[in-house]
Amino acid sequence: MTDTNKPDGESPDLRFFDLGDFIDRVWAIKEERDRLKAENEALRQIVSECATALGACFSPECTLEFMAMLPDEIALGVGKRARNAAIGAVVWQFIDRMNDVCLEDPAGRILSDFLKAVRPAIDAALEGGGR
Repeated sequence: MTDTNKPDGESPDLRFFDLGDFIDRVWAIKEERDRLKAENEALRQIVSECATALGACFSPECTLEFMAMLPDEIALGVGKRARNAAIGAVVWQFIDRMNDVCLEDPAGRILSDFLKAVRPAIDAALEGGGR
């Protein structure tokens, strides 16, 4: 081991080396590393759970390169949910209407109206990649 503060690469004078202080510093560094590692694992778990909630499939053990794709996966999941919500709104409107079938609003008319209303939402979802 050489000390770069010494001229001409002379070895440091080890008579004044405090081994106890060195060991304390090594343990402090290890404890900080362990704390950061645990924090990293917790953050990876949170990111993984958020991705899963949005429809992406990422585990906390994914590589950083794989996790770098997460924003795109989330955007796809959010877009898919928006398209599904648009279709779902039409579907629920007509399910509610089907509960009130009467002579003035027969099931055949409700179904025909439903198909006319839902087709644009389905087409929009397909144009958006259907994902």
